[in-house]
Amino acid sequence: MAMRGRPLKPAGQAGGGSGGDGADGGGGAGDLRSRVGWLLRVNRLYGAEERWTRAATFAAAFAGGAHPGAVSTSKISRWENGLVAVPRQAVRRYEELLTLETGSLLSTVDVITRYMAAAPAAVEPGRGGSGRGRSDRGGAAQRGEELLERLDSTDTVTGQVWDEATAWITSEPGLRLRRREWDSICHRLLVETVAADGEAWKPRFESFLRLLNHPGSREAAIATCADWAASPGSQVYIETISMLDASAHPDAARHVVAQLNAPTNGDAFVGALLACVRKLRDHHFSPAQREKVTEAVLDILADPSRTQDPVYPLATAALALLPPDATRRLSGRLRLPGSVPAGFPGARPPAGRPADGRPHSLVAARSTALLPRENPGFEDLLLPVLIGELLDAPVSDDRLYAAFLIRATPYRASVADALVWELGRQRPAQAVAWTVRLLEALRVVGTPVERPAVEALAARPGLPIAVPTAAVQALGHMGGASRPELWRGLVARHTTAATAGGSEGSRDLLHHAVYSLAIRRHTEELRRIAAVHPLAPVRSAARWWLDLPAHMYVSAGQ
Repeated sequence: MAMRGRPLKPAGQAGGGSGGDGADGGGGAGDLRSRVGWLLRVNRLYGAEERWTRAATFAAAFAGGAHPGAVSTSKISRWENGLVAVPRQAVRRYEELLTLETGSLLSTVDVITRYMAAAPAAVEPGRGGSGRGRSDRGGAAQRGEELLERLDSTDTVTGQVWDEATAWITSEPGLRLRRREWDSICHRLLVETVAADGEAWKPRFESFLRLLNHPGSREAAIATCADWAASPGSQVYIETISMLDASAHPDAARHVVAQLNAPTNGDAFVGALLACVRKLRDHHFSPAQREKVTEAVLDILADPSRTQDPVYPLATAALALLPPDATRRLSGRLRLPGSVPAGFPGARPPAGRPADGRPHSLVAARSTALLPRENPGFEDLLLPVLIGELLDAPVSDDRLYAAFLIRATPYRASVADALVWELGRQRPAQAVAWTVRLLEALRVVGTPVERPAVEALAARPGLPIAVPTAAVQALGHMGGASRPELWRGLVARHTTAATAGGSEGSRDLLHHAVYSLAIRRHTEELRRIAAVHPLAPVRSAARWWLDLPAHMYVSAGQ
């Protein structure tokens, strides 16, 4: 689905809001605890049951389920304002009281915490994926053995089982398995992570990162990612190589630099550069490796023809983390007057990016207006910040994790509606970059209600190829499902353009269509493409997905 990486910079005042409901502002808006507190608070204030809007009523009902202990109204306030870390059991109790899907909040907290790894803890560590306290060691060991046997079988494994199993593995740093066993577990989990989406993806992604950092499994996990990225026949590269940014092991740095200098393909290069941003921040590279990264970054930024290349913002972000000498070297290599990396003083915004924040403000205002109820005592100062990151952050991971936070709240439906409203105000043939950015946001935030608008852009003839490509990518992940006729029409039109007209853009779109069909489990359409499509690379892509082990592909949807 996508990656992780860098701590977000504070971008506002007061954690989750201000005033009313017993709340005080807590920390900058970019602070991890503030974001976790905001996640809990807006789910309580705007959830299905209006009675929970009173913090005192919520606190009175809190004891029970995953959190047996009683809490006070002031404790709820401190959690929701990011003043103290929240116990994992408490996050689970929010899910229970608010009747949310099990793990929906905690899995979001896990991936956000991992993403902002340099920030203070937002959730108190607790043993086990369930967030419950330590059980007797004999019972825990027996359960752990049962879970390991299941992972190394052809049984169906859900995301929650992966969460529980890898939480137990993490709690046992001395756990030793044979390398074959680690290889088998890591391979299965990576396959399922690549083939999963949404709520099934988050616990698997977090689970794999746990294996990347466990003393017993980390070498096998790193090798699994590296082998996948080095295979020319694989279909997902960015995620598998960029995952290595979460590991400080020297092998991880070595494989990232190898893909940066001699990438398997363009996607592997993007994944390696994305990993470099976090690895530079966390000082994972040796001096010699950092010099190789510097040269790759300067090669991108010194080439004026690449300013609209998707890797350009990543190179800019990496440059900001390199020693000052790198910027001086770049200045010496730039040959055109006024050629300054985007984001630096004097640089122009990327093409299609709004010159001011007004569209973000309009989207935020419309999102708030569409909420199911008003809460006059709560001024949400973080939502506009998150929408700004969602739509305008130069690094894709910043946009992705802002989307994850919004997706896990009652704001999801109203933000998705506002994004489609903003899409309707655009002329997509002219505002290409902005339209693509809106579609990218809908990929994570979009619901079935917005799907027809995205389908229309995917099918509309005459648009610059970037627009239907972004729409096809969004259709693979947003809520709802498209009719087989839509997919067949898209594949037929772009097959003609790719074969008769030689359009490279249509060839790329076809590969994205195959990916989206696989993620949406349209296996009949994949079989049709694998059997009769005139382009061999497209047939091979469909066949690759169909050849994934059935028990892993089925499990990845759960």
